[in-house]
Amino acid sequence: MMILKKGTLDLLYVENEIANSSFSSKYLYARGRKLTAPDTGDNEFYFNSGLTTSESLEFDQIISSSVGKVLSSDPIKELFFSPNDAKQNVGSYSVNSVGKKSTTYFSFHIPNDYKKIESINVFFIPLFNETNDTVEISSTYGSVGEEFDQNQEIEKISIDYSRNKLSQVDVKSIYNNLKPNSVCGLKIDHDNIGGTVRYVGIEVRYYVNV
Repeated sequence: MMILKKGTLDLLYVENEIANSSFSSKYLYARGRKLTAPDTGDNEFYFNSGLTTSESLEFDQIISSSVGKVLSSDPIKELFFSPNDAKQNVGSYSVNSVGKKSTTYFSFHIPNDYKKIESINVFFIPLFNETNDTVEISSTYGSVGEEFDQNQEIEKISIDYSRNKLSQVDVKSIYNNLKPNSVCGLKIDHDNIGGTVRYVGIEVRYYVNV
């Protein structure tokens, strides 16, 4: 059973099915939409089963939970940024095509309502097939009034490439000191990978400070 009060609950990673859900008759039944409290005096909702992935309900406070795995009670926002040199077109995409031993760059900003990072996904379309190719990712970031390179992190990661498949990789591991209003740079160095990659953009997902 999961007991909740009004507010926001992100259930992106709850690991239960809703097929056999049953609810106490004195509480409201709802799925994936805003609820109002029932006339019970205690302002609580009781769910006898969980929700599937990608469901989201709005509540105030999580009192207790034994249903699935609740990731966070904070809402998530998403931002999307294009590559700095997106000068080519593939279909309707504006991309930056980057070959062997070349680099690509992104710049992005962390908003004032930032609490913590959920993911920083780079989207790309490779023009070759290869597994476990190594690229070097590096970050430079800081806030207004700080040194431009207040924070610098670097890491080598392995990526599997599938020709013409829209793909993504999470690079949040090189942004360990983000804070509200951080101005960020990302560099991806191909070193000697198997071919050209078309970079589509970068998606920043973060928890909101409410």
